[in-house]
Amino acid sequence: MAEVLAAAAVVLALIAITSTLVLANELGNVRSRGLQQEWVGQQVTSETVRALSGRPVDLPPHGGALFLFAMNGCVPCETLLAALASSTPAVRAAIFLVARAHQDIAEDWAARASLARDSVFPDQHGKLSGRFFVSNYPTLMLTIGGRIQQMTPGSIEEIEKLAQLIVVPPSPTPPPSALDISGSTTNGEALG
Repeated sequence: MAEVLAAAAVVLALIAITSTLVLANELGNVRSRGLQQEWVGQQVTSETVRALSGRPVDLPPHGGALFLFAMNGCVPCETLLAALASSTPAVRAAIFLVARAHQDIAEDWAARASLARDSVFPDQHGKLSGRFFVSNYPTLMLTIGGRIQQMTPGSIEEIEKLAQLIVVPPSPTPPPSALDISGSTTNGEALG
């Protein structure tokens, strides 16, 4: 009987600990989302920084930009970078990766996510992340004209959605109705 009571006490203790951890995690998530949202609308001062390639780049750029802030040791960041590798080239081209990591890790991330070295920025000490008010990882941020428009926890779905705001679609091809049966356009020019 004493063993049954001891086992029941252990089970109840585990349930209590698990419930406390889940609640603490939810509170942390709510607080981090709230903290991130308070920066929406803030202007980020442009500064020239060196990309992984060594090229100097003004960040944030004057137009629109989509930033992914990732940190070494962050499992969700690693998962997101792996998912980014299978996204479209246009989506990957829209991303500026700020890697809160040493340069060799940033190099590895760029290769694994198929990102251009000109769009990856090692930020080992967090100076660049701090300029953008980032304290949680992964963070996805949309800026337009240097002003923060959106700041959310990073996910591949959010990246693909926000990248559409940055990526300019290619110019459309003429509709099939503009062609006649002879192979020339309706204005009489031959197709070449």
